[in-house]
Amino acid sequence: MKKIIGILILSTFLVQCIKKPVFDISPEIVKASVDTNFVVSGIDSLIVRIDFQDGDGDIGLKSAETGVNAYLTDSRTGFALTYKIPYISANNSHEAVSGTVWFTIEPFSINCRPDHVGFDTLSYDIYIVDRAGHESTHMSTQDVIIQCQ
Repeated sequence: MKKIIGILILSTFLVQCIKKPVFDISPEIVKASVDTNFVVSGIDSLIVRIDFQDGDGDIGLKSAETGVNAYLTDSRTGFALTYKIPYISANNSHEAVSGTVWFTIEPFSINCRPDHVGFDTLSYDIYIVDRAGHESTHMSTQDVIIQCQ
């Protein structure tokens, strides 16, 4: 019985010591990366990974909601690919969340500029927007070399 009481007291102490993360209410992109640094234009797709955190947990849109909340802008052209992050916050809570989302950029969206023969290079400037309209920090991916076809 003393062991059980000791374990309960220790467990209670440990739970009280664990602090919930505190993030800003505006989302923050912690890391942005791509799955490869070399693609063939019009043939290969590219997967972009975004690690994020948000202080009030209002990331994503419900399936019935229209709109977009993730923006990947081509560093060469300024053209933005837009995506919809699904609803992430659990139980409608307003607690901090962190996580990872992946976006696939299809081959038809990865092209060389007309004045580039052989190879081209691109990166994406990325940001997300939460349900309250707060825009995240911006972060760029590493460069991706495109073999032109």
